[in-house]
Amino acid sequence: MRSLGALPKSVLLLETLGIALLCVAWLVAHGVISVTAFLATDMAVILLIFSGIVLMLPAAIVLLGQMGKNLAPLLFNGADTPAAGDKKAAKKAKDKNNDANH
Repeated sequence: MRSLGALPKSVLLLETLGIALLCVAWLVAHGVISVTAFLATDMAVILLIFSGIVLMLPAAIVLLGQMGKNLAPLLFNGADTPAAGDKKAAKKAKDKNNDANH
């Protein structure tokens, strides 16, 4: 599987912001950091949690798409990918072009 560095930079940025929001929500919920009265409410903490999760969804979608392409390339790439029989025929044609049986 490809590394996380292969993800687009915008998706990595959204993932990082989502993780940061979840960390801030946890710190606010447990009273570790002091924030304004508006952010200290339970509704604000729930909003921070859901927004953090929503920001992390694009990375999950991209990773699932990449894994799907690796597991079922014909499903995602369509007819552009040659079938197994076509690969053998293409290899034979290539061997004939570069044949040095003399």
